[in-house]
Amino acid sequence: MIRTHETILHGQDNSSHGLTLQPDTLLLLSNLPAELLAEIFQQYVVMMQQESRQESTVYFRPYHWLRVGGICRVLRHSALQSPLLWNYIVITDHVRQECIEEMLARSQQAPLSVRVRIRTDAEQTKSLLSLICAQLHRVQDLEFSGPWNMLEYVSDRMGTENPALRSLKIAKYAHWGSSVYWQEAKLPFTTEFSHLERLTTVSLTLANLPPCFLRPSLKHLEIHANFLPTFPVDFLNILLQLPLLETIHTEDTQRAWEPYREPVNVRASAPIVTLPHLQSVVLSSSGLLCAYFLEHLSFPSDARIDITCLRTLAAERRIEEDYLIPAIASKFNAGSNAPTGVKPSKPLLSFAARLNGKQNTIILEGWPVRDPEIPFGRACPVPKVRLSFSPFAWSNPFLRKFCGALNLSDVQTAYVGDGLPKPKSGFLAQAFGGMHALRVMHVCGESADDLPEVLDITGDDVTFPHLESLTLERVAFRDFDGPEDDDFAARLEKALTARKQVGAIAQIHIRSASNLSAKDVENMRVAGMPSVWDGIEDIERG
Repeated sequence: MIRTHETILHGQDNSSHGLTLQPDTLLLLSNLPAELLAEIFQQYVVMMQQESRQESTVYFRPYHWLRVGGICRVLRHSALQSPLLWNYIVITDHVRQECIEEMLARSQQAPLSVRVRIRTDAEQTKSLLSLICAQLHRVQDLEFSGPWNMLEYVSDRMGTENPALRSLKIAKYAHWGSSVYWQEAKLPFTTEFSHLERLTTVSLTLANLPPCFLRPSLKHLEIHANFLPTFPVDFLNILLQLPLLETIHTEDTQRAWEPYREPVNVRASAPIVTLPHLQSVVLSSSGLLCAYFLEHLSFPSDARIDITCLRTLAAERRIEEDYLIPAIASKFNAGSNAPTGVKPSKPLLSFAARLNGKQNTIILEGWPVRDPEIPFGRACPVPKVRLSFSPFAWSNPFLRKFCGALNLSDVQTAYVGDGLPKPKSGFLAQAFGGMHALRVMHVCGESADDLPEVLDITGDDVTFPHLESLTLERVAFRDFDGPEDDDFAARLEKALTARKQVGAIAQIHIRSASNLSAKDVENMRVAGMPSVWDGIEDIERG
């Protein structure tokens, strides 16, 4: 309801006047209790904050969620009386001081979330920050991105203790042509953040972090930085101080652009860090460094593992294969490295392998639940295990090794995206052949080229003996330039005919196929292939 009105306000200047011509809408609003409207406002602000995080740092619209108060008198009155609509403070170079004063006054004594995104160190900016500094005793969430001297201005006014702060994000300020630079020194904070639970840093080295940030109360740690050669050992030593961590997220920003000229030292001795409450570990760096972290972390076997292998030196690639695959498998398969008393990891029931063309990466994902739509739908849950890497840095042998190292024997739903394996590479049989419990399979494009041979029966060997449903999407069924016997349609029909000896596949779904006609589909059904076709004919004759 609010979303509809907000869209109207965004598109038309006179929208609020137009809504007065809809008495039924206003009547419904007037019947809602003020407490319910306040709750709606709170959820609406959270939704708008999430959307604003996707916007450019150059073009940012603070307080755009406040337009909901201009829809009608009922919403305006409720908005003015609800502190939770006014306690999210955004400071930019273009926000007026009167706006901040009004927001603070209307928020009453509600906990504050403050987002500072400034690019200048003007006196006007100091005036805005001074208003926030006077209310630091109720700031629970603080994000800061701005010049170093402005950060000093805030830290000097924080006092010796700030028990209210729960979440802190510091992003290094960098702007071409600016005369204000960040110093390569510890951040200017001496305040005791005794209840800090979430810390995020962007473009800072570990040497920048003051001890007051690394509190034992921390539950969520996120670091985006250039990983220096000493980073692995330094980071593990920091984790020793944080026994309550639930999530770890690290990103090597230098690797995202180019390989190291000086390799990270992963041979260095480091302690084994036990994190009994860890639920998610997200690592983005070289495969070698990711493996090093996994080998030195002990955490529950049901924790989520998300690995992104960034660019690496060619000489390191084979070493990475030897280290990374066993490191991930040992954490997932048996749960042997889990803390005492933690039950073993749940087996994977769904698995997906796909190519992300936009990011030029291959992504492997697995879930411990079975649902035919999980790997294919946009709203799928977060995977239990995820590996992302460049297809130019890794080859099909690596994919086969990785899939073979994971215990996939319980997988019941599998998805193979287009363009993943090279045609006639044997990838499907070698990487997915161990899925003995597979019941639902979805294959796209050229990745289906080897599928007929995989489904065919060779002696007593039957791949996917329990397969019930097969979906073929964007598959070319005929090649009019080659022999008819080599057509995908002919090879698939031969394989499925032979497969009837052990039980036919109950349903074959065909979507967006090329070189497939209605007559072809009918012939398939006559031959005993129970096909469900979307009716789209796309014939590309040579």
